[in-house]
Amino acid sequence: MSWTNVCVEGFCFAEQKDGKYPCGKVCPSVFCLENHICPHFAYGRTDERMVAHFVPFHLILKDKLGIWIEELWWKLRWIFWDRLPRNKRKMEEFFARLPDATPESCPLTAKFEEEKEKAKQEFEQWFTKVKNDSEEDMERA
Repeated sequence: MSWTNVCVEGFCFAEQKDGKYPCGKVCPSVFCLENHICPHFAYGRTDERMVAHFVPFHLILKDKLGIWIEELWWKLRWIFWDRLPRNKRKMEEFFARLPDATPESCPLTAKFEEEKEKAKQEFEQWFTKVKNDSEEDMERA
């Protein structure tokens, strides 16, 4: 037996209804990892520091100062550069030239839409099993 921290950033690509996902949760959790992972669940890499509960104060202060400086930079940039009419017009022209990615025009979008539809179909089966397993665990406890 061995033990380690496995850190992931979880993302749910299911559609929300009334602020909740089909499983009834408002954000991804360990529930998504049960029974061979929820079909709507995707994840990204992270590290122990990002998920640690007890971080030394000097690291929190260092991170907060970096965040505040970056926020100040972007606010000042917006005030003194991005709000200029010439820059606003250039940005709007740039975005107007970008085409919309549709399943017909972009193979990656078509593949993404196909995978989302497949995940939607697999979700019902997955959710029923996980929900039943969780209820059985609660009854045993």
